[in-house]
Order: sequence, then structure tokens, then C-alpha cells
Amino acid sequence: MRQKTIVRAVALALAFPIGAAYAAPISIKPDSMLAVDLNRGAVIDGIVLNWKTSLDATQERVLRDTLAKMRADRLMAASMAPSFEGLLTVLKSSDVAPAHMKVDEKALGTQLTYNPIVPCRIVDTRLVGTRFTAGQTQLFDGASANFAPQGGAANDCGIPASAGALTVTATAVSPANVGIIQMWPANNPQPNASTVNFDATTFNIAVGTVLPVDGVSNQFNAKASTPVDLVVDVTGYFAPGSGGGATGPTGPTGPTGATGPTGPTGATGATGATGIQGPIGPSGADGATGPTGPTGATGATGATGATGATGATGPAGSTSQAVTVVAGATKTYVPTSTDSTILCGPDNSATITFNLPAAASNVGRIYTFKRTDPGSGNCLINNIDTAATARAMDNPGGLSTNSPSGYTVQSDGTTWWIIAIAP
Repeated sequence: MRQKTIVRAVALALAFPIGAAYAAPISIKPDSMLAVDLNRGAVIDGIVLNWKTSLDATQERVLRDTLAKMRADRLMAASMAPSFEGLLTVLKSSDVAPAHMKVDEKALGTQLTYNPIVPCRIVDTRLVGTRFTAGQTQLFDGASANFAPQGGAANDCGIPASAGALTVTATAVSPANVGIIQMWPANNPQPNASTVNFDATTFNIAVGTVLPVDGVSNQFNAKASTPVDLVVDVTGYFAPGSGGGATGPTGPTGPTGATGPTGPTGATGATGATGIQGPIGPSGADGATGPTGPTGATGATGATGATGATGATGPAGSTSQAVTVVAGATKTYVPTSTDSTILCGPDNSATITFNLPAAASNVGRIYTFKRTDPGSGNCLINNIDTAATARAMDNPGGLSTNSPSGYTVQSDGTTWWIIAIAP
């Protein structure tokens, strides 16, 4: 509502027949900067009213004095600032910004001059398929030889690399839900203020703002709280040493005119967004423990419940037994589910080979193999771990080889693993 008052004042000035004040009609082409100067008081009042809650009495007076000395284009930019930080950025771009306003020295640098340009598009996420997802931050060029990769014009839009800030119209298109878009210079902290606010019922909404860019890479960030497309059109830029050279000395201040009657109070603006919650304070000390109350009387014992039915008898566990295999000729043996300890005692030069059953069907099963005969025959175990050859068991005295006289193995469902070795 407050910014509408400023816009209405500018519009009335453009429509007013300026030549009627002279004896002979003079044809003057309407100009927005002239309109701002003709309505400077109303524009300044609107800016002060817009940010009155952020100012004390001294700051309000300093702000009025500063705005009164600003060029028309900068005064218009100040009237379009979407946040108090944005207003301070505009003031810093002017050579009359006072130190009282605590302007961030890194925001735009010093002695920047506003240069209007023919509106030119530098971002359109619809054309390059980079629609924002919820909570996504994207990085854009604010000065480039070609903006086509980010959906803009295939040229530099007349924006020099020395531009410290841009005056832009930022448009949120087809939002998926109520939300905001925040825009700020690259390599700088994300601000708390939003640039564009929208809801899901709006096809698009445009906001004019002054957008500083990073002084090293000429880039800026944009972050959306919900899926949305962003369009950015540049209408001008601030750069050092441009726009007509150095500013001349300020002329003497004219006499103050009589104060006009106070206008009617405007309608109350919408309530601003709730600020972030402050940190939680420390916990207070625990209070003293109160006295213990008297113990109540013991209640009567309830009746004993009926005994439940006896469950079915579970299956009997497997019976473990030791198996001794003795042979006078070469034999093979496959351990069964009832085997536990398997003794190997070959006669003479006989070979007894134990082929372990499939590991998959014997998960957790354990077998112990032990050679008991010191003869010259062989005792071999196949399918243990990943060895390519059978595991041999030497005679108990270990006279001929370095093989152990026994193994204990267990299945993990895939492989039989050695878990113990007998000397």
C-alpha cells in the first residue's frame, strides 16, 4: 500500500500538464525522473513511512536529509527497495550516504552511478529447463557476454563487467505452492529478507529491486522455497565512474517552505512475516523435592487365574555320535546329520576321503575329524573353505608331514570353515 502511494504520485506528475504554469505553452516530454523530482517530498515521505519501524528519531532525520540530496534515479531506486538492507545498499551507491546509516562497506563499494538501459532479460529458467526445486539455490551471471545458457539474451545486454549492482524486475512464474524467492550477491551470506513473495493461485508475480552482484565474479544467488520458475529482466545498473562524470558541488539549500496540512492516515499495511525464534534460555535450577506422602493401604490379592493348556512337545534334537571309519582299501564317506566326531583310521596304504555335504543345507552344523591310526594310509577332507586341494590329516605322531592330525569345521550356509585344528 505504501509503495502504491509513491507510484500514484509519480503517475500524477507524468500526467500533469507542466506547460500550463507558463505564459506560453511549452511542450515537455513526460519523464519518470522529472516526475520523481516534482514529487520528491511525497516520495521521501513514502520511503520513511515504509521503514519507520526500523528507524529511531535521529535515523529518520538523517534518512530524510540523505534522500533530499539524492539524484532522481537513485531516489526512485530507494523507493523500490524490497528490504531495509536493500535501502541501505541504494544509499551506499550515492555520494551523499552518511556514516550514521551503518551501510555495509562491502555491499557495492563507493561512488557508483546509476545507468538505465533498455530492459533486457538475463534469466529465464523455463527456456533452459532449470526450474527450481524446493529449497534449491542456483548461481547466475549478472554480467556476461552471452546470457543464453541461463535462458536470457544471446548478448551482454549492455551490462559492463564493472557493474556493482543491477536494478531488476524479478518474476516468479507458475509456483507450485505459497513461498518466496531470495536473491543476493554470490560469495555473501544468505539474507533473511525475501525478494519475491507468492502463492500457488498466482500465475506470475513481478517485483522490482536493486540486486548487488559479487565484485569478483559478477554473479548472484537465487533460492526458492518451493518449485517455481524465475525470470529476471535488467532495467539498469550501478557502476563506478559512469553516468556523466563526477558529481558537482551541492548548491545552497533554499528556504524551507511552509508545512502543508497533514494528509489522511493511510490504511494499515499487511503484517510482516514472523521473525526467527530466539535461542532458548538456560534451564532453571531444580526445585526442592517435596515430602513423601503417606503409603496407601495394600489392596486385596486378586484371584489366581486358570492354568493354561500345556503346549505341544517340540521335536527331539539330533543325536550326536562318533563314527570310526576303518578300511583296508580306498573309500569315501559323506558325513550325515547324526555325525559329530568322525575318527579316521586307515589300514596300511589305504586312502579315506571325507566329502563334506552341501554347506547351504547345513547352516551352523559342526563336524570334528580326527585321525587315530599312525599307519601309512591317508585321511583327506574335501570342500573346506576356499582351498583348491583336500585337507590332509597326518598320523597322531606327525612323523611324515607338517599336516595336523585333526580339524573342526562349521558351515555358514555358503562354505565350510576350519574353526579348530588338532596338533
